[in-house]
Amino acid sequence: MLKMSATEQLVARMDNPHLAQFGTRDQFIEKSLPLAEKIGRKYLAAAKTKGMDLDDIVSFAYEGLIKAYDRFDSNKTETQNFEAYAYRCISGAIKTGMTQTNVDFRYRWETKQAVIRIYKQDLQDCSVDEVVEKIGLKQTYVEEALSIIKSGKVLSMDAPVKQGQVEDGYILSDTVGREGDYSTVAVEEFMDLLDETEKSIANSLMYGLKERVIAKRMGMKHKEVQERITTIQRKFERYTRGEKGRETDVAQERAHVSVVPPLRKDQHTLTLNDLTVDDYQNLVENGYKDHDIARKYGTPFSKLYAWKREQGVVLPLSEEQYGRYRQQGMTNKEIAAKHGISVATLYDMRQKWGNGYIQQDSCIQPQILNGERKVSDEWFNAVREEKQASELEQLRRKLLEMEEELAGLKKQLAEEKERCQGIRSELDVALRKNQVFAAALKEAL
Repeated sequence: MLKMSATEQLVARMDNPHLAQFGTRDQFIEKSLPLAEKIGRKYLAAAKTKGMDLDDIVSFAYEGLIKAYDRFDSNKTETQNFEAYAYRCISGAIKTGMTQTNVDFRYRWETKQAVIRIYKQDLQDCSVDEVVEKIGLKQTYVEEALSIIKSGKVLSMDAPVKQGQVEDGYILSDTVGREGDYSTVAVEEFMDLLDETEKSIANSLMYGLKERVIAKRMGMKHKEVQERITTIQRKFERYTRGEKGRETDVAQERAHVSVVPPLRKDQHTLTLNDLTVDDYQNLVENGYKDHDIARKYGTPFSKLYAWKREQGVVLPLSEEQYGRYRQQGMTNKEIAAKHGISVATLYDMRQKWGNGYIQQDSCIQPQILNGERKVSDEWFNAVREEKQASELEQLRRKLLEMEEELAGLKKQLAEEKERCQGIRSELDVALRKNQVFAAALKEAL
């Protein structure tokens, strides 16, 4: 069997038998050019940051379209839908073309730093020796940086810019600019706002790696990488608006609800024996709670409460005092804070009082509280009886309405019964007339 030449192979695959419904190859390509251009427009924003225009993107899309037509095989491809297969081929061709076109614009990290410093210090018109002396980098990097600036090439930076809904690998697109453009981006200052993972992702995207490749290298899921990129974009947007310290402020607000800084254990282990009344009062005046103080001195809250009782810091609370506080309109939380106890402890004390427990410093009998409870029970019973009476009244009214409705139905039934009887009488009369007519007809015959 003779081997086919390249021309013969090209002619043999001119028309794809699996796409016969679209006509010949030329007819298909002519009809599908608008589709390729429509898909290419989605990548126009990213293409402009790389020095390309719509014609470049459309040419990549045409290549992907032709490749999809030539390679489509309904028996081999993953999907039987040619439109989906063509969309993947066109998108892949566009992204591949954009990546290859941007290869010439990638430079070493030191060269990028040289460009940044040259723009910051406005050294574009200086000689190589002067720039080396002022920015402190090697002559090789300075020469590359000056050639980049003078040639007007685009230099990708380590800063993300949201360009729209663009797919893998085309998020970082901030540029230094062309000759005569003296806008600068404080890349180092912005990168300090990122954590180590975000810095690694940003640098990887700058060097053209796709999201899935980055996820595989860093041992992360693709979704996690996308979320990190979104976070970087938001941080950069806030940074460009002059809110570069907002990330730290938000983190501090989430970490500390109150303005009081958290207490930490000292270098030596503190115990409850190290706590004095003056120390406790100073901490309370500074806004610290008993739980924070107990944590600082490595003791449970219950032991701290017992220590407060022993030192006289906790004022004993009696039923009489509690009753007076309630009459003054104080809440349980305010009463507990006044006596240096927790609300839960106050609740336990109230339970004991309710069961007839009398403290040693109590000045009244528990019958007062029981009397208040009796009044409360009577009020509750009265409310319940009133509610029940209201429900009974509603049921009674509903029953009366149902009785009236039933009486109306009975009346309608009686009327229908009378009407039926009248109809039956008329039928009997008609039947007798029919019998008489039949007898007369029989005699006549």
